[in-house]
Amino acid sequence: MKRKILAGVLFSLTAVLLFYIFSFSAQDADTSSSLSREATRTLMGLMNPGYLKTAPESTRAAVEEFLHLPVRKAAHFSEYALLGALLMGAFLCLRLSMGTRLVLTVFLCFLCACADEYHQTFVTGRSGQWSDVLLDFSGSVAGILLVFTVCLAVLYLIGASRLRRAARPGRKRRPPAYRSAPSPSGKRVEF
Repeated sequence: MKRKILAGVLFSLTAVLLFYIFSFSAQDADTSSSLSREATRTLMGLMNPGYLKTAPESTRAAVEEFLHLPVRKAAHFSEYALLGALLMGAFLCLRLSMGTRLVLTVFLCFLCACADEYHQTFVTGRSGQWSDVLLDFSGSVAGILLVFTVCLAVLYLIGASRLRRAARPGRKRRPPAYRSAPSPSGKRVEF
């Protein structure tokens, strides 16, 4: 029951994230550009706090222009990495095979990236580009791989902990349960 609740929470967070992704895509080109320029200025101030006060205006403008595109692309990548991580986490809570989980997550992330870029073709001054679809999708794959790697690490640590507990001295061990298998002659052979 707890797994279903956690899956519901993660799917709800995914829906909220998709709402924000599509609302950012619905902004016209000027609004979107000014928002990313403000984020670039904030990052510049965080990286070097005194820089914005001491650097000449022309140098600040050149650095801002240089960082503007990488900041926009990093925002695309990170929001879709979060999308991939949330979807993978939600599907891990469901009782599905690992292959089904991966295929569903990858397919939904690719579908969202395509839909987002297609949506931008209807917004003034914006355009949908395959390069952005690939960037968004690669961010999703990074988020999926991150969650998958963390889950494997946790499972490994749990398994190693159980092995250490089982190997403690003085612990009574049960004999292994052997199964019998039919031999080619038809008789059951113990192994």
